[in-house]
Amino acid sequence: MLYRIPRDIWIGFATMVLAGVYWYGADQIPISPLDGAVNAAAMPKALAYALGGLALILILRALAIEVITRRATADATTDAGAPVDAATAAPKDRGDAVSRGKRHLRAAGMLGFGITYLIAVPYLGYMLSIALLVFGVAGYMQARPDRKLLLLSVGVAVFFYLLFVRFLDIPLPPGFWPLLFT
Repeated sequence: MLYRIPRDIWIGFATMVLAGVYWYGADQIPISPLDGAVNAAAMPKALAYALGGLALILILRALAIEVITRRATADATTDAGAPVDAATAAPKDRGDAVSRGKRHLRAAGMLGFGITYLIAVPYLGYMLSIALLVFGVAGYMQARPDRKLLLLSVGVAVFFYLLFVRFLDIPLPPGFWPLLFT
């Protein structure tokens, strides 16, 4: 029996090819004799590896879902013992128009958080903006706004501040806070 290859597998393979092309392009970046252990091609190559890894995860996830669906189809039988078709035996997709519309609205809400963050970060500064972003997105994803979430938000902001500003020496917008203390 022929089976249709799921769309996620095709997307995963296409993304793997894209990661390979991206890595090849990153490999063509000239290396300076003044470069140290980390050169100009290191970050693009790391992104290519990450893209390839995520593509592999997408493929494996699609294969696992396909195996589970086929097992459910094979196990499902009618009272007479005849197999049930795949459309009725497979788990419901919730792909009706209402749930699809809700998913699009939730995605638009997440995009709204990203845009708000980009607008606010020059004024509020990186640490406060990240803390508010984590707190807001967690609340949007229906987490309880309690002390634990507040501590998590502040902890994430401090971690990323230390990582980028102190460890990697990448300047991030301080916001208006330094002006208050001068």
